[in-house]
Amino acid sequence: MRHILALQGLPASGKTTFAKALLELNDKAIRVNNDDICLMMFGAAWKKPTKESTALLRKARHAIVKSAFESGYELVIIDNTNLTENAKGDLLTLALECGAELEYESSFLSVPIEECLRRNSERENPVPEKVIHTMAQFITE
Repeated sequence: MRHILALQGLPASGKTTFAKALLELNDKAIRVNNDDICLMMFGAAWKKPTKESTALLRKARHAIVKSAFESGYELVIIDNTNLTENAKGDLLTLALECGAELEYESSFLSVPIEECLRRNSERENPVPEKVIHTMAQFITE
């Protein structure tokens, strides 16, 4: 059965670490991440997203997920923040298009913002703190 596992949480809340651990346990799983796709396509993560670059990213992500299922993979782990209604709607559309079950793992939402900011500061390419604070507003709404 096709399954999309969407991890939800702030940057540096542990989503990617968790996703990579799941990959070690399941050889029929892949991980898809917007920042990694942006790095591949544009040479950097989101600096100044445009309508065109956002649409291209969406198409690329959907193509990767669809191709994974068509190639026999059963689990796609999407470890973006997945916090906005737009992101959730897009995931639902993707799941329906792929005939996949959509599940959210939201335990990362309980990681305090202070801890996310601390971990983020230790990253090679940290997310601007302002962005993390802005994203945190989606958690309390």
